[in-house]
Amino acid sequence: MVSTSKLSGIGAIGSAASCLFHPGDKVREKYPKDAKLHCVNVEITSEGLRRIKNEAKMCYLISIPKVEGECYIVKKCFRVEQSPDTPFKSERTPLRCDIPHPLPHGKDRTALFNVVRNVGNGLADEVLELRAQGLEVDNDNEPLNEGAGAPPPLEYSGPHNFTVPMHCPRHERNMIDESGKWAYHHWDEIVSMTEFELFRMAFPEDFVKDVIIPRTNDNLGLPLMLGEFYKWLGCNFFMACFQGIPDRKCWTPTVEWDGYEDRFHEMRKMIDEFNNHYAHSYHPSWLNCLDESMSSWLNKFCPGFMCVPRKPHPFGNEYHLIADGDDGKSIMWHVKLVEGKDRPKKAGGQWVFLTQFPGYGKTMTTMLEMTKPIHGKGKVVVGDSGFCVQQGVVECHKRGKKQGNWPRGVPGAAIDMYFDDMELGHYRRELEELQIYGAL
Repeated sequence: MVSTSKLSGIGAIGSAASCLFHPGDKVREKYPKDAKLHCVNVEITSEGLRRIKNEAKMCYLISIPKVEGECYIVKKCFRVEQSPDTPFKSERTPLRCDIPHPLPHGKDRTALFNVVRNVGNGLADEVLELRAQGLEVDNDNEPLNEGAGAPPPLEYSGPHNFTVPMHCPRHERNMIDESGKWAYHHWDEIVSMTEFELFRMAFPEDFVKDVIIPRTNDNLGLPLMLGEFYKWLGCNFFMACFQGIPDRKCWTPTVEWDGYEDRFHEMRKMIDEFNNHYAHSYHPSWLNCLDESMSSWLNKFCPGFMCVPRKPHPFGNEYHLIADGDDGKSIMWHVKLVEGKDRPKKAGGQWVFLTQFPGYGKTMTTMLEMTKPIHGKGKVVVGDSGFCVQQGVVECHKRGKKQGNWPRGVPGAAIDMYFDDMELGHYRRELEELQIYGAL
C-alpha cells in the first residue's frame, strides 16, 4: 500500500507500480505486467470517479510518459513525490467540526438510548399469549449449537496460557486500518450538509426515480414529482411518531404469479436497493460490527412480526445489520429483514428466494450473507454471542474476515474469570489448539 504525506493536485508528479494503472491494456503495451516495474514522472491532470472492478473509486487522472490518452489510478495507490502549487480542494480543506446542528425538540428526541421500554412488566404473560397465537418469539440469547460440539464443563481445571499478542495478522500482510468513506463525497463536505441532504445521500434515490415514481404515476391522473414524494414520505415519518393511527389495511398479502404469497413484496426490492446503494457508495472501515436491531411495531399484523424479549422495544420487525465500528461513524451499510414464519414458500414447500450460501445453518448463513460485501478485503467483523458458531467463524475466516467472539468449545468461563478484575484496556490472548477436520 502506497502512502504519502504530500498533497496532490494538477501538475503533481509521482510514481506507482505499472500494474496499478488503468486502462490496463493501454499501459501494458509500453510497460509489461510486472509488480516490480514502476512508472515514474507520472503527472496528475485531474481527479474523479472511475469504475474499477464494478466499484466506483476516487482516482487521479494522470499522464504517463510514452502512453497516449487518459489513464487513471486509485488515489491510495499513487505516491506523490512533487507537490503542485495548488493542491486539490478536497485535500487542502481541513475537516470542519465546528458547525452547530440544532437538536430536536423534546428530551426523548435527544436521548441516545431507549429511555423506557414500550411494554410493561407483564412481558412474560404477553410472550405466552403471542406463542399461543402462533406468532414467533425469539427468546434465546445463548450461542446456537450449529456445527459445534458439546461445550466444555464449567468446572474445567486444566491450565490456561494467557499471553500478550505480539503480532497482528492484518498488519503482517501490510493491511492498513482504513477509515470508512463515501465514494462520492468527502467528509469535509458531508459535515456541512443539512439533514435532508444527508438523507438523500444515504437513500437509494435512483430507485425512487426509476421504479417507485413511474409505477405510482401509472395509477395517477397528475404525475407525482420527486419533491412531492419526499413530502409524502416526511408525513409518513411524522405519523409513525404517534400511536393510534390504523395501518392494518396496509399489510394485505400480495400473491405473486407463481401461486405463492409474499407479504414482503413491496419491501423486498427496497431493501435490496438500499444494500446495493451502500455497496457502491460507501466503503466500510477496517472494523465493523454485526448485530441485531428492532423496528418497533405495536400492530402484530405487520409482516414478519415477532417478539424479542431481550430488546428494549421487543415487538416488531427484527433486522440483522452490520455497521462501521471505527472513528465514531456508526454508519449502517447492510441490512437483512428476519422474515420468520412469513418467509414465502412455493406450493411444493421450497423456499422462493434462495440464499447465496446453501448448505449451512441459519446463523452461519446470516453471517456469510451479511459480510459478503467485504469478502476478500481483510476487514475485521465483531459480533456478540448470538453469532458464536464455531464453523461460522471458520467460514468467515476462509473468506477473509475474523469474528470477534469465542464460539462454543472455547473456555469462555476461564477467560471471563481472568479478566474479571482487570482494568479497561488490559489485553491478553489465550492459547488453544483447535482441530478442524477437512481442507480449509
